[in-house]
Amino acid sequence: MRYRGLVLSLSCITALLMSSCLWRRTTSVKVSAQKEKPASSSNSSAELSDYIRSVLKISGENTAAESDAITKLLETRPDLAAIARRAARDAKDVESRKQLAGEYMDRRFFVSAFQLYQEVLSVAPRDGAAELGVARVWFEWGDYGQAAQHAEQAVALDPASASGLDLLGRIEMRGNDVNAAASYFLAAARVQPENAEPLANAGYALMLRGDLGRARTCLEQALNLDGSAVETHNHLGIVLAGLGEPDVAL
Repeated sequence: MRYRGLVLSLSCITALLMSSCLWRRTTSVKVSAQKEKPASSSNSSAELSDYIRSVLKISGENTAAESDAITKLLETRPDLAAIARRAARDAKDVESRKQLAGEYMDRRFFVSAFQLYQEVLSVAPRDGAAELGVARVWFEWGDYGQAAQHAEQAVALDPASASGLDLLGRIEMRGNDVNAAASYFLAAARVQPENAEPLANAGYALMLRGDLGRARTCLEQALNLDGSAVETHNHLGIVLAGLGEPDVAL
């Protein structure tokens, strides 16, 4: 991936900035806009400078608060504390890092998760799960360009990644490309047909582009898998009203 060596160096810088706060104690635009383009060295340097500023700014704003929360979490979760100790002892223990990063993502400790995923990529640069983790962090931070680049890499490494395809669909939705978004969501649903979320997302995207018949099919299939999804019921109601079935919609 572009800037791989420089980005991994930045990861080390970020890790140093955060090391006094994290228990190391280890003691996530449009996708079409992200394709490789020829660039002058000055443009590349400018883009990398923006990347560095973004990471350092986010790290500085969030690290202290995350550190306190992580300390409390590890005090109450000895199993996670043990994983953190294993990661601290072995710089090549990518599985412990990914497991810990996943827990941090669930709790929205994005700076800490980002650091761990980058550490994984420094050891295993073709780890699709870590690429997807970095993409999810960037998505949460609102940098959809960076999110797209890492999500594309994750899917290239694992074409059967329903989560990666779904994330690319979400990125396309942020760029208002509902056609591309629907394609990604439908691809995710084909990979993981038992998961209602990609189907619901596909139905929503199809609804927005006016393909009400296919939207109805996707939304009904999603509700067959998960009838408790209120938003999906709402979208199906809108679609049915648009199809001229107001009584069913109600």
